[in-house]
Amino acid sequence: MKPTVPTRLAVVVGALFAATVAPSKENQPPVFPEKTEVVTSTQNEYDAAGRLRGGTTTIEVKTPAVDPDGDAIIYEWSGTDVDHTQFASGDPTKIEFKSNLKGEGLKAVWTRVIIMGELASGILYLKARDGKGGEAVHRIAIGRRVR
Repeated sequence: MKPTVPTRLAVVVGALFAATVAPSKENQPPVFPEKTEVVTSTQNEYDAAGRLRGGTTTIEVKTPAVDPDGDAIIYEWSGTDVDHTQFASGDPTKIEFKSNLKGEGLKAVWTRVIIMGELASGILYLKARDGKGGEAVHRIAIGRRVR
């Protein structure tokens, strides 16, 4: 039988032993491309008098995140509704997020409310997780009041 050779041999000077150390590989987080392509379309809803009552925006990320380790990626959607910020005594106070955001994978549907006659603006976040602690977040601004 042929003896096995360790991949790395660490020798401590002054000590009377040697230890085999396996090469370490740290998990690398997923990464969104520098230029992430996002396609959105909005369907407005009107009442019988022709007034805007709401809208539904469909969001699709065309360029997914990539995991350098080849790990499977799980996506999670979240968002903030910037039009629901009020100012009381000079301090911003958030009002509950009243819009509805549902996402699966690289697609999401955002049912938006009306604020001062316009569809609410907001910032959506698509988080990519590799299941091993690595994650990346892509920010998507929607509406006229955010950039």
